[in-house]
Amino acid sequence: MICCRWQYSHLVFTFPGEIAKIAYWNKKVIYGLLFRASAETVTTIAADPKCLGARVGMTSVLHTWGSAMTHHPPVHMIVPGGGPEAVLAYLSRYTHRIAISNSRIISADAQTVACQWKDYRVKSGDRMKVMRLNTGEFIRRFLIHVLPDGFHRIRHYGLLTSATPLGTRAAGCCGTAMRVLFPCPVL
Repeated sequence: MICCRWQYSHLVFTFPGEIAKIAYWNKKVIYGLLFRASAETVTTIAADPKCLGARVGMTSVLHTWGSAMTHHPPVHMIVPGGGPEAVLAYLSRYTHRIAISNSRIISADAQTVACQWKDYRVKSGDRMKVMRLNTGEFIRRFLIHVLPDGFHRIRHYGLLTSATPLGTRAAGCCGTAMRVLFPCPVL
């Protein structure tokens, strides 16, 4: 049983487009590095006595697409310290979905696929646009989001891993919540 109530923060980790391009040929290695580097970064900062001086838990979710099905591979991470409902609602959109749902496909034939996408640059009015791609380009964009066999899109680290005993997780959570009163110095 967890002994205290605490919230989560949402962090996003990504890498430059030049490195993201390498993932086209070796997704398992590049996405694995992104998971590992982001988890090690948060673990290291949280363990620093000038920050929390604590072992934290985190859950990371990889998603590889934007609304236009372009290659955009960030890892979203939730860690102790901000509002869980909004973060979990946001992350849940990427955990068990594919790059495009059937409902967004307007028409398709041997030459062209037309589909809807949301233009996030538009601040007001109709943000939904129609994209027309030749069928080969549509298939290419779809396939760049297929992960290698056995690759896990969701990973847990630190106190949230299943290898950590429940009592340790509960004690760590309470300790972390108490340390939130003493936030990390600005680096």
